[in-house]
Amino acid sequence: MEKFGRDIFNGVVSLEISGTMKEIPDSMFFNHLDLKEIFLSNSLCLRAIFSKAFYACNNLTHIAFPSSLKLIYGCAFMECKSLVEISIPPSVKCIESMLS
Repeated sequence: MEKFGRDIFNGVVSLEISGTMKEIPDSMFFNHLDLKEIFLSNSLCLRAIFSKAFYACNNLTHIAFPSSLKLIYGCAFMECKSLVEISIPPSVKCIESMLS
């Protein structure tokens, strides 16, 4: 799966994504209050996380990025009040404002 639509994961608490997805689109997980952790497999071809992808995921505590990630666009993690730490892999070349 290279792309998928918003709201497909409503009610999901933990999610692991692997395969050929290349991007997490704008507002993909917007306001997914149940989501606590997301694991993006290192085998994933993910290149970019777009603006507000995880906006207002208030219970998100953990996210693991794949080594293929290159770009994180603005406000990707805005209002993620439970997210205390993000480890950015050295492959990331551009980070716009991540929180606000």
